[in-house]
Amino acid sequence: MITASTVSDYQEAFLRLFYPSYCGLCGTFLEIHEKHLCRTCLDQVASRRHLQEETLLTKRYPPLKEAWALYPYEGPIRDILKAVKFQKKRWLLHVFNEAIDEWCQSVLGETSYDCLIPIPLSRKRNLEREFNQAEIIAGKISRITGIPVVRNLLAKKFSSHPQSDLGREERLANVWNSFKMTAKRKYPAKSVLLVDDILTTGATAQEAAECLQAEGIRHIGFLALAHTEMES
Repeated sequence: MITASTVSDYQEAFLRLFYPSYCGLCGTFLEIHEKHLCRTCLDQVASRRHLQEETLLTKRYPPLKEAWALYPYEGPIRDILKAVKFQKKRWLLHVFNEAIDEWCQSVLGETSYDCLIPIPLSRKRNLEREFNQAEIIAGKISRITGIPVVRNLLAKKFSSHPQSDLGREERLANVWNSFKMTAKRKYPAKSVLLVDDILTTGATAQEAAECLQAEGIRHIGFLALAHTEMES
């Protein structure tokens, strides 16, 4: 019996005769049932995912009320996020869809936020990269939960050096006073969730949170796809 799934497989096989797909990490030729990553790389990503009870980080980052991360920033997780940023492979973020969905179902069913605010890029960085990975992640969360994404409330004043290339003290200085509010009136949200791809020292998240807090937003949480080992 020919099913819709069978027809879809035939179509995919035909397309790959002319447009073969390769693993976004190791470059291995992908089988018909594989997307984005080969089974080996996908298994390596899955093995590093935090259990739901481990996603809430024990380290505090005031004025953030809470901070979550879904993976440690290591191995294939680090390689994927670097490929997204520096090779413009934004489609690799789809690899994290299941983890994001399950985290939303587990956490955001109990913790209410008025809106999602992706950590903004500077105008220069945004033009160079052509997208903001934090906005893509926030969009995924919004589609699952219905919580709106607010993109134009917080802005980056200037282009700073990538945090991942710096030591702790350099990171703190690198983002000091780097954000500003763009709205002329206070935003009515009482509780917001900041979203980014990586949490390192927490300096970026804290600077953004302080900017929001100064405008009267009191409950500010933070979600990163990955966090560095020093922040565990």
